[in-house]
Amino acid sequence: MSKNRIPECVNEVLPNYNLPDLNNFIELGNYSDISPIDEFKARFKSIIQLANPNFFNEYNEIATSMLLSLISLTENYFRNIISRCILICPVAQKASASQNINLGSVLWHGANNLIHGISENTSFASGSEIKSISSKFIGFQVQKNSLLDSVLNEFDKICHFRHAVVHSDGNLAGKNATALSLTKVEDKVSIKLDYHNFQEISALCLTLVTNYNDELFKEISDRWAVVRRREFGLDNTNEREEFIKIWNLFLSTLDESNNTIRTRLTLDDCISQIKSIYQV
Repeated sequence: MSKNRIPECVNEVLPNYNLPDLNNFIELGNYSDISPIDEFKARFKSIIQLANPNFFNEYNEIATSMLLSLISLTENYFRNIISRCILICPVAQKASASQNINLGSVLWHGANNLIHGISENTSFASGSEIKSISSKFIGFQVQKNSLLDSVLNEFDKICHFRHAVVHSDGNLAGKNATALSLTKVEDKVSIKLDYHNFQEISALCLTLVTNYNDELFKEISDRWAVVRRREFGLDNTNEREEFIKIWNLFLSTLDESNNTIRTRLTLDDCISQIKSIYQV
C-alpha cells in the first residue's frame, strides 16, 4: 500500500472537533413528586401549544421533531408510573425482584434514588414492549382485546414512524412500511407530519396514557383490597395510609381542577366504594 494518501478531492473536510465540557449540556432539577399523569399532561400541553398550525407551515423541515417529543414524553410517563408503582406496591415488588439493573445506574443514582434507574435498560417504544415490561416489572397484565390493548396496538404504528425519524431522516424503512401494511410502491417513502396528522398522533398518545393510568389504578386498588390483605398484612389499621400512596400516585389534580373526571370522588369516598365492591 502506498504511503501517499489520495487527496481530499470530493468534499470539504473539516478539522478534528472536540465537544466542550459536557456539563454545559445538562441542567439539574429535583425529581417530581406530582403524579406521573399530571407531569405528562403539563408537558403535553406545552408541546401542543408550540405545535400550532403556523409552526408546521413555517418549520416544516423540523416538524418531525414534534413526533419525537410526543413519543418520548409518552415513554417517560411509563417509566415514571412503573418505577413509582414498585415503590408503593409489594405485589409489584415481588414481580420485579428478579429483574436486572445496570451497574452504571447503581453507581449514578446511588441507594436513595436507585428506583429511577430500574427501566434504563428497557424500551417503551412499542405497545408490545409496554405490555411486556408492565407484566415483568409490576405484574400488570393488559387484557387481550381490551380498549387498552387496542390503543397499545395503535401506538405501535406511530412507533414505526418514530423509527424512521430517528434512524433514517424521516424515510420509512421497508420493514416498517410492511408492518404498517402500506401500499407497496417503487418510490422513496417519507413521513409526512402536518398539523392534522400531529393532532391525530397527539390524541392517540393522550388516549393511551389516560387509559393506562385508569386501568393500572384499578389493578393496584384491587391488590389493596384483596391480595395485600391476604398476603402482605394490610388491615384496618394501615389501609388508609397505604391507599393515600395509591391515590396520590394516580390522581390527576389537573383533571380534578378542570372537572373532567367522570366520577368525582374524594379519597375516603373512593376507599368506601372499593371496600364495598370487594366486601372488605
